[in-house]
This record gives sequence, structure tokens and C-alpha cells, in this order.
Amino acid sequence: MLILLDRNVDLSVMFHHTWTYQALVHDLLDMKLNTITIPVTEKEKMETKTYDLDATSDSFWASNAGNPVPKVAGRQIRAVLIALFVSPPRRGNSGET
Repeated sequence: MLILLDRNVDLSVMFHHTWTYQALVHDLLDMKLNTITIPVTEKEKMETKTYDLDATSDSFWASNAGNPVPKVAGRQIRAVLIALFVSPPRRGNSGET
């Protein structure tokens, strides 16, 4: 038996940890019971903000929680680029009334 693998992909990472957006949020933002707490500095004062990640009320979380991280990042980068460079037609002063 001969097995050929692409050496550009580290397969061991996929066996150690899932590579989903939900796993990333869980690890980096210490998600507990679908709630994350983020430290925020407001008016030179450190505070924490709490957010509930609920699939019924958060459409972004519902559509991306189970997706691989590169897919989610690619969608968001694409959306930002479209918002920046593809704008709706402007209504200018064409001389018409």
C-alpha cells in the first residue's frame, strides 16, 4: 500500500484539535455555556463585556460556528473588500432636475 500526502498540510493538527470557528472562539475567548467575556478598555478603565453566542439570535454564529477557520476568514475578508471597493452607484449632479 502506498499513501501519498500533500506536505503543505500538517495532518497531525487535525487529529489533535478540530479546526472550526467554534473551537477557535472556545480556546481564545474562554467560551463557557455559549457565553464569552472580553476585556475592554473604555475611558482608561478596564471593563469586561459579555456576549451570548446563540444560534437562534446570532446569524453569524449560526452560519459559521461549524465551518473551518480559513473558510470563515475568507468570507469575512471578501465581505470587507466588497464593502470597500464595490459601492452602490452614486447619485451625482448630472445637471438633470
